[in-house]
Amino acid sequence: MNFLSHYYLHADPKDNFFTVGLTLPDIIGIHSRKVRMNRRFINHMDKSHLSKHHHALLAGMLIHFEIDSWFHRTPFFLNHLTTLANQFHQITGKNITQFHAHILLEILVDRFLLVKNPDIAEHFYQSYKNLDFSETLPLFKEMKTFDVNKYLDFVSLFAHSTFLKEYLEFKKIPIFLERISKRVGFYIDQNLEDKKVIRFYQQTYHLLENEIVLLFQAAKSLGINKDTALKQL
Repeated sequence: MNFLSHYYLHADPKDNFFTVGLTLPDIIGIHSRKVRMNRRFINHMDKSHLSKHHHALLAGMLIHFEIDSWFHRTPFFLNHLTTLANQFHQITGKNITQFHAHILLEILVDRFLLVKNPDIAEHFYQSYKNLDFSETLPLFKEMKTFDVNKYLDFVSLFAHSTFLKEYLEFKKIPIFLERISKRVGFYIDQNLEDKKVIRFYQQTYHLLENEIVLLFQAAKSLGINKDTALKQL
């Protein structure tokens, strides 16, 4: 799932470390392809020196992994991953990979949240602005490829960005897909000015709306929460 979805499902307004932890694994992965935070790393981490804030941050990360794992097994994700790629080709005459269909699904799900609550992106960004990320560094001391300055610069830029708010504009979605493609090295075959491409994103979103409602209902019924995650540490 994408940033706003994780925030919507589990954010705790009284625990900002936990709230940021819900999305920090993606930030770590985006800031550098050489660094990956995963459940195995957390399980083998020396936690004896960590504070309760660090444990809250790690609990948020564990929930991130658990929700992502669940989402990637849902019929919603599995069924649309292939159909979106096929439909894109039928309507535009161009091809997108399942990777791009994956990212598109997550963007459209986050867009749904923005439509229902236009302030959610601002609240999400504020959680990043309110955290002193130098306090998170003890979590990464065992990562040999971790670049402290690059990480701190990136989270600062991210906290003061606005791109999540722009998911409301269908014409911006091709731009976001292209940016992500360049960052990870996957080429996407689309014309940013092609009205058929933008219309495809609009039509797809409206077809998915009712399913997204059910998706969030299912996610909330899983019983995943901070207390259960803390017990895993």
